[in-house]
Amino acid sequence: MKQLMKIAGRVSLACLFTAASSMAAQAASPPENPYLAKSSFPLPHGNSAQTTSAPQMGPMEPGTKFLSLFTDDITYTASGPFQFGSYTSSPYPDGRRVMWSSGGDRVVKWDHDSLDVIAQYKLPSKDYRSAGDGEKHINLMNTLPLPVKFIYMLTELVPMMVDLSGIYSMIDNNNQFYVAGQVDADGTQGITVYGDMQRNNPDSMIEVKREWRLPAEATGSLVGMNMTFDGRIVLVTEHGWVLAVERDFSDYAITRMVFDPEEDPTACGGAGFCWVRNSFAVDEQGGIYILSNDHAHKVVWTGSELSTDEADGAWRAPYSNDRGYGSGSTPSLMGFGEDADKFLVFTDGNELMNVTLMWRDGIPQGWKPPKGAPSDRIAGMLPADMGPLALDKVQTEQSVVISGYGALVVNNEPRNVPEQLGAIDPRINALIVGFLGNEPALQPYGIQKFEWVPGEVKNNGKVKPGTFQAGWVNTDVSSLNGVPIVSQQADMLYTVGARNGLYTIEALDWHTGEEVFHWFVGGNRFNSLYAGILINENGQIHYNTFWGKALLEPTSYDSGLIPVELMSQFIGMIDSDPRQAMQILQALSEQDVQELFGSFDPAMFDDVLERLGPWGVEDLKVDLDSLELKLPE
Repeated sequence: MKQLMKIAGRVSLACLFTAASSMAAQAASPPENPYLAKSSFPLPHGNSAQTTSAPQMGPMEPGTKFLSLFTDDITYTASGPFQFGSYTSSPYPDGRRVMWSSGGDRVVKWDHDSLDVIAQYKLPSKDYRSAGDGEKHINLMNTLPLPVKFIYMLTELVPMMVDLSGIYSMIDNNNQFYVAGQVDADGTQGITVYGDMQRNNPDSMIEVKREWRLPAEATGSLVGMNMTFDGRIVLVTEHGWVLAVERDFSDYAITRMVFDPEEDPTACGGAGFCWVRNSFAVDEQGGIYILSNDHAHKVVWTGSELSTDEADGAWRAPYSNDRGYGSGSTPSLMGFGEDADKFLVFTDGNELMNVTLMWRDGIPQGWKPPKGAPSDRIAGMLPADMGPLALDKVQTEQSVVISGYGALVVNNEPRNVPEQLGAIDPRINALIVGFLGNEPALQPYGIQKFEWVPGEVKNNGKVKPGTFQAGWVNTDVSSLNGVPIVSQQADMLYTVGARNGLYTIEALDWHTGEEVFHWFVGGNRFNSLYAGILINENGQIHYNTFWGKALLEPTSYDSGLIPVELMSQFIGMIDSDPRQAMQILQALSEQDVQELFGSFDPAMFDDVLERLGPWGVEDLKVDLDSLELKLPE
C-alpha cells in the first residue's frame, strides 16, 4: 500500500489543507531578474529567489517506462567529472540557445536542443580527465561489491571533488558565463567570465572575457553568487564577507556579516562546513538572505552600498542548530509581488531538521512565534519527520523547493551507515547518499510538503493569523541527492530517485504527492550526484550526471505496446551488457514486466529468455512463461 498521507492537526484542522493548496496555486511567482539571461535557469535554483521551480510545462504522461541509451529515449553526452550546474542562455539572434556548465577540469558549452558539446575550455592547472576515465569509474561503481565501493568512493572519487572550483555560476543578459571560485593556481578566489569568441554566434569557441580577484580583506572561499535587480554581482565567502561587484569589475562594495564576540567566522569544521556553508537568495528590493552557522541574515544592497543596519531593513535572527553544523540548505524566498506574506524559507541545523519560515520584512504587529522558536521572526517551524516514518534524524543538503505557498523537502539521511565510517565523521552521510544512495541497503526514503495558509479578516473584523502546516508525505519515493524541481504549469514535482539499485526519474503531483510516473534510466552513469534535475525550454527533463549530461525524451507507445524495433534495440543491450539488462528487469514490478514482455513479438521471446537466462531470469517477480504475448498492431 502506498505510504502517502495528509497530516492534519499539527497547527490547524485538516480541512484547511484544501484551502492552502488553492491559495498556493494563486500565489505569485518570483520576479524575473532583468540582468540575468532570459531563460528558466540562468543560475542555480532557477532564479534569484532560489525557488527551484520552472514556469514551463514538464512531462505528464502517466505510467512506467524503461529508458535506454540504445534507443532515442536518452541522449547522453560525456564531459568531465562533477559538472554540477547547467545554465541556459537567452536566445541568440538565430533563435538557438546554449547551455553552460563548469566542473572539475573544464568549462563546457552545450547545444540546448541536441546536447552536443559545442566547445570546451580546459581549466588551467587542472588534471584533464577523459571520457575513458569516466567509463572506468562508472563500470567499477556498477560492479564492485558494496563494501569495496565504500573504499573506492573515499580513495578514488572523493579526492577528485576536493579540487572543484566554479560550482557557483550564472549567465547574464549578455549571454556571458560567470564562474565564482578559484582563479589562480595558488587558490586565489574571484570571478572568471567566459563568453563566445565570436559575438552572437552560438557555435563559437570559448574565450575568457575578464577576471576579477577578491580583495585581500575578503578571506575564505566563495560559497555563492547571485545578481541584484540593478545588475550588481553579489558574492559571499565562507567567512562572512559580502561583496557587490559591477559586472565590468570597475567597482565593488564590501561589508562583513554581523557576528557575536564569541563567534569565530573564520573557524571551519572541515571542507564545506564553515561559518557560511551555502549560497543565498536575493529579492527585487536589494535584500540579500544568507545563513551563517546559527543565524539567518538579511544584508541590504541600497543601490550604493551594502548595509547591515536595521534602519535600512537589515536584520539578523537565530535559528535552531542542535547538531552544531548549521543549515545544509540554500535559503529560498516565498511570497512575491502583491502577496501579503513574504518569507525566507530554509531547513535548520537540528538532527531532525525543521522547515523554518522567517518573516523577511517587518514582523507583523502582535505576531506570536511558534512554541520553542528561538526568534520572534520565525513564522513557522515544523519537523520534517517524514510523517509515518516518524524519523528522529533527517537532514538534507538541498534547498527547500518553493511553488506558491508550498514548501517541499527531501530526506538525504542514508538508512544505514557502516559503523566504521560513521565513526570517521557523521557528515560522511552526505557522501554516502551522493555516491551510493541508490544501494537498497543505504537508500533514503521520504518527500514531505508543507503549506503556509495566509491569514484572513473575519466577519467580526478580527484578523485570523496565518499558519504553517504539514501537507502530504510520500514515503515510497526516494530523492537521493539531486535537487528536485517543480513545473508550475504542470503542477508536477520531478526528482532523481532509485528502485532496486537503478536510478529513476520520479514524478509526483505537487498538490497530492501521488506518483504520476517513474522512468528507469539505469546504473551509476545516471547518478545526479547533487546536481539539480532541470526542465529545459522545450519542457524536457535533463540533468548533469557523474561524468556527463543526460537528456530524457521517452518514446510514446500506443496502447501500452512497445514496438518491435524498440525490442530489437533492447536485445542489443542484452548482448552488450546483459547484467545491466537483467538488473533493470529485476527492478520492475509485475505490472511493468507484463507490459514490457507482453509487447515482444513471440518470435523474439524465446531468444530473449535464452540470452538472459544466465543472469537470473528465474529471480524475476513474474512467471514469464505465463504471459499472454501480444503482437503490436
